Amino acid sequence: MRKNTTSSVNSVLSTTIHKLISRAGAAKTASALAFVVVAASQASAAFTVAGPTNHVASVPLTGFTAPWNATSVLDPDPVTKIGVPALGSNFFTTFAGDAPAEFAGWTAVRGGELAGTLSIKDYQAKDLGGRKGGARMDATYAPGVGESGFNLRWVQMFNSSLSGRHIDPKPNDDTQPFYYTDAEFGVAGLNFVDNPSLGPLPNAAFSYSVTFDLFLVSADITNKKVTVHDGIRWGYKLNVVPGPSALASFGGLLMLSGARRRRSS
Repeated sequence: MRKNTTSSVNSVLSTTIHKLISRAGAAKTASALAFVVVAASQASAAFTVAGPTNHVASVPLTGFTAPWNATSVLDPDPVTKIGVPALGSNFFTTFAGDAPAEFAGWTAVRGGELAGTLSIKDYQAKDLGGRKGGARMDATYAPGVGESGFNLRWVQMFNSSLSGRHIDPKPNDDTQPFYYTDAEFGVAGLNFVDNPSLGPLPNAAFSYSVTFDLFLVSADITNKKVTVHDGIRWGYKLNVVPGPSALASFGGLLMLSGARRRRSS
């Protein structure tokens, strides 16, 4: 589909060049070409996601006793590019709902698509021992042409099966809606690292899931406003289930019970 789109754009641009040259004359050809080059550059610019370099889709969790086994599994996998959220979407309603108590006075508006690359280094399911599991995300954004003055920051929304949707962190550790505090951002910048986890999990049947919608935003600190750009969705789920031996024993009991019923009928 990208090739078809590019072909269509090139066709329109070629027609534009012809019209501009025909109408304006040869003296204005250079200006017309300059205009088209800029238009072509803007048409081809797009937010891209690369990686991950290090990927672990699932991992068994340690610390459980028989008959229970547990896993941490990335979900979604691969990471989903979700683009700029629509007004009225879960992100904007969650931001507005959390603002009064967590980052009073801040508002969010919809922005445009970025043109840089988000390179994911780590997207890994994690076993942390002691019946505790989670995931790791390590990604860095390289701004596109013209984005140096955007004052880009990170805002992340989580959706947990235990606590619902909120802007991360919840509770907040400062009065701003960003993932990093000012001090943390001074060190990390556009390198995003998150290591969410849950545990110790019960040594019994249990399930948990969480997704994270991570966005790049332009921050207007003075007016307490964020302009939301592109994002990705990532997350993981934890499951504690009976092990194969327990299921086999349970299945054997069912077969034996069935056999007895057949003999007694």
